[in-house]
Amino acid sequence: MLFWSGCAQLPLPGSKPTINESLPGVDATKVQTLADMASVGLEWKPVNDLKVQGYVVYRGESREGNFTKVAVVKGRYASHTVDLKLSPQTNYYYRIATIDSEGRESMPSGLVSATTLPPPEAVPWVEAIGELPKQVKIIWRPHPYPAIKEYLVLRNDPTKNNTWQELAVLEGRLNAEYIDAPLEDGMHYQYRILARTFDGVLSKPSSIVEALTRKKPERVSGLMATQTLPKRIVLTWKGLDQNLSYYQIYRSSREGGGFEPLTRTVDLNYTDQVNRDGVTYFYKVTAVDSTGLESVMQDVPVLGATKSRPKPPKLVSTLAEHGRVTIRWQEVDDRPVRFTLIRSERKGFKWEEQVTKDLTDRSFVDDKLVPGVTYRYRVIAIDDDGLASDPSEEAEVVIKPVEGAK
Repeated sequence: MLFWSGCAQLPLPGSKPTINESLPGVDATKVQTLADMASVGLEWKPVNDLKVQGYVVYRGESREGNFTKVAVVKGRYASHTVDLKLSPQTNYYYRIATIDSEGRESMPSGLVSATTLPPPEAVPWVEAIGELPKQVKIIWRPHPYPAIKEYLVLRNDPTKNNTWQELAVLEGRLNAEYIDAPLEDGMHYQYRILARTFDGVLSKPSSIVEALTRKKPERVSGLMATQTLPKRIVLTWKGLDQNLSYYQIYRSSREGGGFEPLTRTVDLNYTDQVNRDGVTYFYKVTAVDSTGLESVMQDVPVLGATKSRPKPPKLVSTLAEHGRVTIRWQEVDDRPVRFTLIRSERKGFKWEEQVTKDLTDRSFVDDKLVPGVTYRYRVIAIDDDGLASDPSEEAEVVIKPVEGAK
């Protein structure tokens, strides 16, 4: 588009060049313009006068506004310049003057106008793929304009007051995919794409696309742990009506923390084979879905314990008479169902043990004694699961020789 005015004798508003009135000027009617989105090329007819040493170009954004010097072109026969870094779809006005060897200028030419081209259209197709764990995948169709250099990926972030944030700049017109991660679970995000040309012009924004990140599985409920089984703890919990991959079990020796992964299972129960008596552990169980997304742990862990051993029996009397000894005891708790008696016999510097099992009475008569020999007795209580107590306190007996015996 060309526009010129016959008012060539008007000084440039806002500029105060030194004017050489005898210096011939540029004919605005002979000025040609060619506009791109961010630049305008200007071409004029050279002024064939020995006093002319070059040209100066001024630009304004309105007819009456201030004009800014944008180019100084040396050489009488020069006839072309390019005004760069302009805004697309904008009217610009130009005036050109000649300059002499002392830098003085002719009267400026009449107005010449040019309108930059509009920016590229928006990326034609964009899609955001949600329901992914902690991420959203954005894909789009490459922009048809061949001068596209790169793409800007923008996100409207609900965690940052719903403001558009620049996530990435992807170089290459055919580069048409971006994965946004890591993100919050179960959150709603919006995206749009801008294309940028090699000369820095941004396209119109693409349509806004939306996606929701995958929600965590629900928290596992109904978690229970046994406290009365021997050498094992059985965990049970309620199932979730979701597409789960497995349940993850955590264990700690203290309630306040230190939970480490123990195992995973697809069942709604798990038996922790502790193989120790009277041990306590704390447990938490999470659900993990098919994408690896894990639910939140329980706020309060469940306490599990293995069955403790019975308490040792208490010896209540030891009666030695007529070459035999009677040992009596009583249980300290109500768990024992049978007892084991251990007799130790002193033979020289050694002690030999004799074990009598499966006693149901609370007493034992030992009539196989040798006078003058020292014997020691201990009793162990055993419950219905076979758990044995520590031995009782020891009772020591010495059978005196019978008077007159040879």
